[in-house]
Amino acid sequence: MKSFKNFNIKNFIPSMVFLLVYPFGKAVISEHKALVFSDSLFIISLIFIIFGVIHNLYLKGNFDNTMFVLRRFINSGVNETYEQFSKENSKRKKDSFNYPLFTGILGFILSGLFALLV
Repeated sequence: MKSFKNFNIKNFIPSMVFLLVYPFGKAVISEHKALVFSDSLFIISLIFIIFGVIHNLYLKGNFDNTMFVLRRFINSGVNETYEQFSKENSKRKKDSFNYPLFTGILGFILSGLFALLV
């Protein structure tokens, strides 16, 4: 997440809604609303951060070799070289943003703020 030039609010809102639905639902039915919201938001945010770290590894190209081998295994008729595959992948990854990691960090900060309210 070097810069926010590829950040798109239309892609961010669904991930933020997905992050907040469960904690908000648990807080509505709970007796200790702020505490339950903070705790469940913390746990969901950690899950988002884990997925964000894995997604960051994918964006950096750590899984490219494995994906190339699996793609050649599944589509045995395709005669694509690794260089072609790598160029195609880098073009696709160049304009992407790591929404799970950003959303998880934002949720982590929000859970800390709500923990201060308790």
